[in-house]
Amino acid sequence: MTDTTMRAPAPVHVVAVVSDGFEFLAECGCGWASDWHPSPEAADSAGVEHRDAAVVPPDAMDVLLSGLLDLQD
Repeated sequence: MTDTTMRAPAPVHVVAVVSDGFEFLAECGCGWASDWHPSPEAADSAGVEHRDAAVVPPDAMDVLLSGLLDLQD
């Protein structure tokens, strides 16, 4: 029997802000962690910077396949 269940892709770099009660840091599912920051906003900004740097822009094949999938829809 073939499994035909469709699953949405999960983001690769899921970043969460955690605290030790005094300071905040961003941790990513890939193992990356930021420095400690005085506010959750600063830690969140570090997480956004990590995600932006870690996720590479699409190449020509990504663009082509995305366009074909859009046509299919």
